[in-house]
Amino acid sequence: NTNSLRLPPKAHNGSSIDVVSIGDQNVLDRLGFSDAPIEKGHRPSLDNFPKSRNSIEYKGNSSAIYTGRPSMRSLFGKDNSHLSKQASVISPSETFSENIKSSFDLIQFIQRYPTALFSQKAKFFFLSLALCHSCLPKKTHNESIGEDSIEYQSSSPDELALVTAARDLGYIVLNRNAQILTIKTFPDGFDGEAKLENYEILNYIDFNSQRKRMSVLVRMPNQPNQVLLICKGADNVIMERLHDRELAAKKMADICTSTKERKDAEAELVLQQRKSLERMVDEEAMARTSLRNSLSSVPRASLSLQAVRKSLSMKNSRTRDPEKQIDSIDQFLETVKKSDQEIGSVVNKSRKSLHKQQIEKYGPRISIDGTHFPNNNVPIDTRKEGLQHDYDTEILEHIGSDELILNEEYVIERTLQAIDEFSTEGLRTLVYAYKWIDIGQYENWNKRYHQAKTSLTDRKIKVDEAGAEIEDGLNLLGVTAIEDKLQDGVSEAIEKIRRAGIKMWMLTGDKRETAINIGYSCMLIKDYSTVVILTTTDENIISKMNAVSQEVDSGNIAHCVVVIDGATMAMFEGNPTYMSVFVELCTKTDSVICCRASPSQKALMVSNIRNTDPNLVTLAIGDGANDIAMIQSADIGVGIAGKEGLQASRVSDYSIGQFRFLLKLLFVHGRYNYIRTSKFMLCTFYKEITFYFTQLIYQRYTMFSGSSLYEPWSLSMFNTLFTSLPVLCIGMFEKDLKPMTLLTVPELYSYGRLSQGFNWLIFMEWVILATTNSLIITFLNVVMWGMSSLSDNTMYPLGLINFTAIVALINVKSQFVEMHNRNWLAFTSVVLSCGGWLVWCCALPILNNTDQIYDVAYGFYNHFGKDITFWCTSLVLALLPITLDIVYKTFKVMIWPSDSDIFAELEQKSDIRKKLELGAYSEMRQGWTWDKDPSTFTRYTDKVLSRPRTNSRASAKTHNSSIYSMSNGNVDHSSKKNFFGSSSKKSSERYEVLPSGKLIKRPSLKTQSSKDSIGGNITTKLTKKLKLPSRNVEDEDVNQIIQARLKDLE
Repeated sequence: NTNSLRLPPKAHNGSSIDVVSIGDQNVLDRLGFSDAPIEKGHRPSLDNFPKSRNSIEYKGNSSAIYTGRPSMRSLFGKDNSHLSKQASVISPSETFSENIKSSFDLIQFIQRYPTALFSQKAKFFFLSLALCHSCLPKKTHNESIGEDSIEYQSSSPDELALVTAARDLGYIVLNRNAQILTIKTFPDGFDGEAKLENYEILNYIDFNSQRKRMSVLVRMPNQPNQVLLICKGADNVIMERLHDRELAAKKMADICTSTKERKDAEAELVLQQRKSLERMVDEEAMARTSLRNSLSSVPRASLSLQAVRKSLSMKNSRTRDPEKQIDSIDQFLETVKKSDQEIGSVVNKSRKSLHKQQIEKYGPRISIDGTHFPNNNVPIDTRKEGLQHDYDTEILEHIGSDELILNEEYVIERTLQAIDEFSTEGLRTLVYAYKWIDIGQYENWNKRYHQAKTSLTDRKIKVDEAGAEIEDGLNLLGVTAIEDKLQDGVSEAIEKIRRAGIKMWMLTGDKRETAINIGYSCMLIKDYSTVVILTTTDENIISKMNAVSQEVDSGNIAHCVVVIDGATMAMFEGNPTYMSVFVELCTKTDSVICCRASPSQKALMVSNIRNTDPNLVTLAIGDGANDIAMIQSADIGVGIAGKEGLQASRVSDYSIGQFRFLLKLLFVHGRYNYIRTSKFMLCTFYKEITFYFTQLIYQRYTMFSGSSLYEPWSLSMFNTLFTSLPVLCIGMFEKDLKPMTLLTVPELYSYGRLSQGFNWLIFMEWVILATTNSLIITFLNVVMWGMSSLSDNTMYPLGLINFTAIVALINVKSQFVEMHNRNWLAFTSVVLSCGGWLVWCCALPILNNTDQIYDVAYGFYNHFGKDITFWCTSLVLALLPITLDIVYKTFKVMIWPSDSDIFAELEQKSDIRKKLELGAYSEMRQGWTWDKDPSTFTRYTDKVLSRPRTNSRASAKTHNSSIYSMSNGNVDHSSKKNFFGSSSKKSSERYEVLPSGKLIKRPSLKTQSSKDSIGGNITTKLTKKLKLPSRNVEDEDVNQIIQARLKDLE
């Protein structure tokens, strides 16, 4: 096709370019690197592939050091090397992107067919990459390899990436001496002898923001009578300067039309899916509220979660089998990913349609030997008998015939399609064009250009005019795409944050084009997004913002992003009306991108959002010194410690190492902090109301005399010794769901964002529950002990029974009923609190034996303490409220389960836990794979007993790391280490190790078939209830049974 090429990222973290190149396993299937056939379910791996040395080292964004030959050389000329096959669970992708060829395919085709027309054009394009730039190569001595290395220096990281790409493709810029540029090439392959060629750079026409292009005029070695002009720049600028600009303009219009149709189809699909989810949740409720209202209690991000909840409740109403009503994690995940999958299918269908139209329009194909085939239905593998293997035929069909390559209409159309695809992925594109100029024409122009450069008046204007004079009538050469390399997991983190119902804004100092490209790269801007750009040149900017706001409110826009620059924000700062309308629009849109923003403008944007509505919570995250003001203006400031320094981390509330760690900070620690604070407050109010409401009842029946039902010393110790530990434990250690669940299902974050854990309804529920328990304990105490006791029914034993029951109730409810992650701390706090109260009752007669109102000195030991009724009454009064509370919570979970209740039961299932762990692997990998230091108690115990330190989890992690290879989301089960010992091969087949190190049992076919049927399910339950021996408990080897019976017969 056209010489479209995706370049490697411009910034690397000390890694070789090979890591970027070897990213697609599908490429290895088509290359001739392995002679063995590829079996079903097996793909070649790069583990045993000969590693190429690092041939380039990046130093920031302005310098790179090159050593040796191109790093791709070891990947070619090794057709006899075999790749190891490893079994992997890889789902085949049915996307049109599989047909996109990589640089491997390109280089291999050029080396096999160097005289082909496409190969000649591709090599000319690579040469243009090495010629059209302003990088300075500098030779330095590398002591590590004992050779001279080359350090590339450039003011532009984009040009550094282009020179690096040319180096990887075999065109190495070695030296620049005045106007002579020396380039090393490998015409006989990377393992052959290199060739040095000198090119004379006659003129540079520099790049600026108005021209949006750069040109270089070169005297070629074998062309003394001609000068080569190479120009690179923005696509719209270069297309306007082609010799057939009318055709280019027509093709640009056609591509824009097809792109608009595709984006409209994607947006319509998103709107239909949103409306269907809206109807599933609640048609009447959602009709009264706008989906776009940022203050709505039903955010769009959680519509899928609520739809699944409604589906689960419908299943619950039809069947009471808990195993059937909650086995819908796959349904939920499919609901969440359905939109992206269907949008991807729309894109693939659109590209396939264009590809088919091109085949029908431009027909006939031609092979390497030049044989014409007017009929496109002729199988391509019959067109040339000398083809080496089927891979060559696929490449030939992808490239097309020489006539297509020479067809300028076809070339322009494919180039514009490549530009559209690159732009959709957030890549910055540059179009290359060239022109041959006669030497006489060049000399005349050079005189005018020299006069313009030496002019004393209007020099810049004259130079631009002279450059535009020669940069006309160009021929299209190719297009490049450069990626602004983001940190790992940024786009995935932003997508999960969006699913959680949080709106993400980007405030940056970059220019508008760069900011928009980064927005596409990190998925802040979708392919179907409506991008609204606000500038100072807009005639009526308020009418524009109001019109967009109305469209957003009507729900006719699938995804809206507002882009504004610093100059426009400065205009809004001086006009409060503009600022209020702008802030109102921003709160309704999906995202906002502020480019060319100063540090004060970033802080002002955050402050304006906070002042708009005090209920909105803002979080600012940055990594540089220019983000300090923004971080300090937000409710929560997060600093990223990295290349930009530690200034932002020092002034922030939280500091993290990478952007993706924000997921764990919000979804895990943020939710836990909210739940712990809510439970701490609720339990505190609960224990105070439960205890002191009994005092109120007592005052009612003593005519509010002011006397106390409880002994003063015990009363003073209620909130310190007996009820402080359980409340503190639940406020410090509560975890309602596992971190893997919270990271895989970010919609659960709305629990805290919408105040579902602490609000007036929940508070009143706890108040009513505490009041009811106080009434039950007080009046039942009077009936059971006060009216039937024969030993002592005075005020002191009545208060002591109440005190005992309330202390037991508060401890058990806080630690066992409300706390989800029960551990040894919960048992310890209950034992200390309840046991401490009993010890206090025994010690109180000794400590306070002079009390005149309460019979403290003799009552407990001599009277009611010996009565068994006293202890039975205390036990009944403690158990009855707890039982009622448990029954109420069980009924509530069965009838009105919350999201937390549903997923708390889902994560207990082995197969669902596996899905959740795989979904959260990238965020939890560090905690699962790193060895943890033993506790202090363990270290001291080992030291006292002189035992060697052991880590039982280390072996599981080692085995886990060999089983799970989380590359591109695929799980590699290639390693078959015997984790269970040499004598338990059958056990290793029945169990598998999850990424966290937990062992789960593999589901057998018999168990699955029995669970699928109602009769099998009932039989399984009856077997468990009656404790009958099950035939599925032990999966015995059939061959062993047959052999044993044959021996018996013998």
